[in-house]
Amino acid sequence: MGRPIRVTEVSISLTGVRQEGSLLLPDENQKYATRIMRSGDPALKGVFQIEPGERTIFTIRTKLPTLEDAVFVLCDFSVSYKRTPASYRGFYVKSPPAGVPGRPQRLPDYSVRPPAGEESASRSS
Repeated sequence: MGRPIRVTEVSISLTGVRQEGSLLLPDENQKYATRIMRSGDPALKGVFQIEPGERTIFTIRTKLPTLEDAVFVLCDFSVSYKRTPASYRGFYVKSPPAGVPGRPQRLPDYSVRPPAGEESASRSS
């Protein structure tokens, strides 16, 4: 069994999107909201020590007048020992795919079909 993870600070940001070539990346110059949580906050008691086999969810709650169709959620952690944990980057889209106004895009059928000849054999039995 491992030792607990002691998080000292969590920073969550909701950002816009910028395009670099064909890649979509977080636009940290276009921040909609940022929340910084620290382990000393009495309102957040108990969420900064994560025991082996457990998890903790840190949230960002915000009410915005508008929001773009695509955003990134960026989350960075600080811990009480020297190792730096991996950051979280989530990409969220609220609109239908481009080129299909107002309706969801029909996805290709990727189902696996039986080899030729076996399909008719299975129907006759």
